[in-house]
Amino acid sequence: VVSYEENVKAVLSKVVLGEADAGVVYSSDVPPALLDKVQRIEIPERLNALATYPIAIVADAPNSALAQRFLKFVLSPEGQAVLAHYGLIPVRE
Repeated sequence: VVSYEENVKAVLSKVVLGEADAGVVYSSDVPPALLDKVQRIEIPERLNALATYPIAIVADAPNSALAQRFLKFVLSPEGQAVLAHYGLIPVRE
């Protein structure tokens, strides 16, 4: 039986509640609070599609100083730890 859900939260909910045997989502879609409630299986690199999320400051940013600070934070060890905590692969390992 195949079930098509409207969003990732619905997929995770079905798996956590035992209403589905498996669901396919990005690892970053599983919040830390659910990590002990689901079993994650990594897709082999050769079969996996790696999602990338660019970060940049637009040329005419109305608050470029704040944008610079945010970018600096994201790229800092602390910012990278936040990304890792939420299942994203840090850009600086």
